[in-house]
Amino acid sequence: MSWFYADDNDNQHEVTEAELPGLITAGTIRRDTLIWNETMADWEKAQSVRADWFEGPDVPPELTNFQKKQIVAAGTAGPGGIPASQPADALAVCALVFGILGIICIQVFSPVAVICGHIALKRANENGDRSANKGLAIAGLVTGYLGLLILIVIIAIYGFAFAAALLEETQE
Repeated sequence: MSWFYADDNDNQHEVTEAELPGLITAGTIRRDTLIWNETMADWEKAQSVRADWFEGPDVPPELTNFQKKQIVAAGTAGPGGIPASQPADALAVCALVFGILGIICIQVFSPVAVICGHIALKRANENGDRSANKGLAIAGLVTGYLGLLILIVIIAIYGFAFAAALLEETQE
């Protein structure tokens, strides 16, 4: 007989009765998973249909010593051993924002981006930070220095234009 179960996204999957124990062991089908077959009038929770499938307590098994060591070695690990993300450093974000503004429109923000970027990069290096903070700081530095370069070019152009105007005035 075919069984159907609804996953967490309400997608329906057809399986045979022989496949059910493996899905229960893997945690794909849990006590509260909705299941149905052709003999049933409506979808019901798996626990209420077949309590014998879920014998024992509804708690995860105890971690082995090896698993505990892996969690400690991973540091601040989230679910599944995935490292928890670090909060973004506000100074690194400011460096990037001011750097982008320095490139796009107001080059006066570029020195601020460079200063913020250097401080944020120093913080990231001191903390051994391998998260996005270091990348944000570097991006802020790059955009800040590009804005400074644009500012220098603009000043040079205006300087040459001013010098040319002065030369023209003195020749008359």
